[in-house]
Amino acid sequence: MAFEMQPDVGVVMESLLGHILRGVGTPTDTFENVIVSASSEQINAVSDIKMAEELSGPCAICQEEIRIGETIRQFHRPCCHTFHQACIDQWLGQHVRCPVCRRDIRELIEQSSTGPRAAH
Repeated sequence: MAFEMQPDVGVVMESLLGHILRGVGTPTDTFENVIVSASSEQINAVSDIKMAEELSGPCAICQEEIRIGETIRQFHRPCCHTFHQACIDQWLGQHVRCPVCRRDIRELIEQSSTGPRAAH
């Protein structure tokens, strides 16, 4: 039975079917290069924007020191990593994971909605 699909969808479907039938790899290997970005609502749900009150080491993205008075974004628990706001906002425009611990921010959203923050 032939299905009429766009060629790229057919290639993906064949690849997924091949993984399933052969039992090798994972289907997500096929989508390794797909860019998933975080929305501004997601970013705001998992982090706080504030002014740095003390030197806190380098931003993991640009490697520049985070200085007193700079605008920073800090992820909520359990991640708690801190970055320059402009750096992490740009990063999350192309990724959904913390660049330090690789936690998916969508998981942080779920954790914060089921944790103590949701009780208030």
